[in-house]
Amino acid sequence: MRASAVPMPELQGALFRYGDKSAQVAFQSGSHGRHVVLVGGLTDGLLFAPYAEGLARALDGIGWSLVQAQLTSSYQGYGVQSLDDDADELHKLAMHLQTCKSSVGIVLVGHSTGCQDVVRFVQSYGSDKSMPPLLGTALMAPISDQEELAMHPDLKLYEDKAKQMVADGQGNEILFRNYVTDDGTPTTACRFASLSSRGGDDDMFSSYFSSNELKKLLGHMSLCPCLIVMSGSDEFVPDYVDKQKLGQRFVESIGDSGAELVVVEGARHGMEGHEEKATGLLTQFIKEL
Repeated sequence: MRASAVPMPELQGALFRYGDKSAQVAFQSGSHGRHVVLVGGLTDGLLFAPYAEGLARALDGIGWSLVQAQLTSSYQGYGVQSLDDDADELHKLAMHLQTCKSSVGIVLVGHSTGCQDVVRFVQSYGSDKSMPPLLGTALMAPISDQEELAMHPDLKLYEDKAKQMVADGQGNEILFRNYVTDDGTPTTACRFASLSSRGGDDDMFSSYFSSNELKKLLGHMSLCPCLIVMSGSDEFVPDYVDKQKLGQRFVESIGDSGAELVVVEGARHGMEGHEEKATGLLTQFIKEL
C-alpha cells in the first residue's frame, strides 16, 4: 500500500518579473491594490515561510494581496550581495507594484535576515514619494547574525581573513563556499564581514548594543507603525539573551510610531507549528493600519 502523500505548500496567483535580471521575480496572491511584501532571510526564496499560505488567505479576506519577493540574494545568492543591493531591488519591486499593479500602499514584512533588508529599505527609500506609500513594517524573528555566528568555534579565523581581504581591496572576492549555512554558498569577504563582525553592515539586532546605538540603527523605523515578533525558542539566539527585554529595547529605540512587541513562546526561528499565531498577528496589525 502506498503511503499517503504529505500535502506540500501551494498557492494560487501570478508570477511576474519586476526587473531585468532573471532572479527579479515575485509571486502575488490576491488581486487587491494594497500589497504586503514578504522578504525572507539567508537561503530563503518563494514559499519559504510556513505561514505564507495562511497569510495569503487571511490577507485576501481583508482586501490585501501577498507578494513574495525573490531577490538576487535569494537561495544561494546572499553570499555575493549586500543589504543595499536588496533594498534597491525591493524599491524596484515597489515601483513595479505601483505602475503595473496599481498599488495604493505597501507593508514590508521581513523574516530573519530579511528584517535587515526592511530596516535598510526604510532608511533608503521610506520617504520616497514616487513609490506607493509605506504604510507599515513587520520584523519577524529578528536576530543577530553576529551573535549566532559567534557560537561557531572557528569564527575568528574566518573573520580575521575576511577583514584582511577587505583591507587589501579584495572584499568582493570569494572567501569560502561552505560556512554560514553549510550549503556550499559562495560568500565574499565583504558579506561575511558584514554578517560576522560587531558593527558590520548586517549587525542591527545584537544584545550588546547600547540604547544610543540601537536608536541610531532603528530610530528611522518610526516613519510608520512597526510590529516586532520574536520567537521565544529561537534556536539561533544565544541562551544568555532575554528576548522579551531585547525586543522591548528595539521598541524603545524606534520610539512613538506605534511600534509593538510580541514574543511567541515556544516558537522556533521559522515559526513552524505557530503558523496560525504568526498569521493572526500580522493580519490584525495590517487591519489596524
